Amino acid sequence: MHVRNFYFPSRYPYAPFLDTTLRQREKWWPEPELKPRHYRTLQALEKIYFRRATLVFVAGAYLTEEVVRFYGVPRERVVSVGAGPASPVASLAAPETSAQRDPLRVLFVGKEFERKGGHLLVGAVSHLRDLGCSIELHMVGCEVPELMKADFIVEHGHISDVEQLSILYSASDIFCLPALFEPYGLVILEAMAHGLPLVTSDFGALPALVRENDAGIVVKAGSVDDLTAALYQLAKNPPERERQAENSRRAASNYTWDLVADEMVNAIDTLSKFNVSTGPKI
Repeated sequence: MHVRNFYFPSRYPYAPFLDTTLRQREKWWPEPELKPRHYRTLQALEKIYFRRATLVFVAGAYLTEEVVRFYGVPRERVVSVGAGPASPVASLAAPETSAQRDPLRVLFVGKEFERKGGHLLVGAVSHLRDLGCSIELHMVGCEVPELMKADFIVEHGHISDVEQLSILYSASDIFCLPALFEPYGLVILEAMAHGLPLVTSDFGALPALVRENDAGIVVKAGSVDDLTAALYQLAKNPPERERQAENSRRAASNYTWDLVADEMVNAIDTLSKFNVSTGPKI
């Protein structure tokens, strides 16, 4: 099993587990040190790597079409298996209702401030405060640029302690990830496990996680206006916020690494019945 990182094809049967591809990275969030010619070379190698795999496991179903159409892997060898929270999450009691909390707390967790849409969220919360909303923004894992710092932003820095992070989730009212590029978003699963309504962008697997579970609102990536409107809707409608929070909590049990492992084992067992051990030679 090869997880996420790029490997050269193995002489033994192997299966990569992906949440994105080099083609997607070049299109949506290219590395500044890599030139187009570098991406062309790497994508050619990646195509060979995928085609020679016994199976290709993808975290989000949306990635299936990418691997089939661009990389040429037969659809029957691409299996969507989902993912689980980035941090272990204990079975949690239902949080105290946030309907009367003042100010409302919006939580953002992400190391890369711009890629995860942190600047968009700061702008949206600033607009909401101008509209008279009592709201504050808690940010974890990143550093807010000096020019964007404000008194309504609480910076928690990097938090490695799982219990401390869990307490922060539980003390929040809304989880927001307005990412410009986010293939899956494991922090979304953490927020769901803590029973938080979600506001995410429409990138990658994010919209499916939210819409399929009726657990929040999906906004257009890069739109501060859409983000402001979504947060305003939840801020002004506590019953709807609580309903989506409950849906989020119930759905969390569908996203665990144990279930991912079960899906992988089932796919491998199914393949072994047909005595297939490796992909085609390129």
